[in-house]
Amino acid sequence: MKEPVIIIGGGPAGIMTAHCLKEFGVKSVVLEKGKLGQSWREMRSGMVMLSPADASHDMTSLSFENPIWKAVPLNGPFATREEFIRYMEVFSKDSRIKLREKCTVKKICKEDDRFEVVTADGNKLEAKQGCCCRYRCDRPSLPA
Repeated sequence: MKEPVIIIGGGPAGIMTAHCLKEFGVKSVVLEKGKLGQSWREMRSGMVMLSPADASHDMTSLSFENPIWKAVPLNGPFATREEFIRYMEVFSKDSRIKLREKCTVKKICKEDDRFEVVTADGNKLEAKQGCCCRYRCDRPSLPA
């Protein structure tokens, strides 16, 4: 499979990167080892975000064009973990993000003018550019 850009990580940063590239006419695919927003799914249930998500003080939305308060019903001015996950699902669907869930990256190689990504199921993807958008950046690592 060939794509201009391979994005590793299907959280807010990966989804937003794919969205911005699409606005510039650049195709991409997002690879997520779990489900969309997996890192958020692993956080404490009922967690409330510290940034407001209402129309007058929105600091939670991924874009001004598709804000959280228009996409999902909120129970208060601060989105919960569950509301934000639902928002990422709606946002990626509305933005037509090409997403491959349950797709663990095992190897990344630079070959001449392209990147080659090998997944756990043995699939190989090629792209001119790669972008790693991982949540847990406190422990840098490369796939084995």
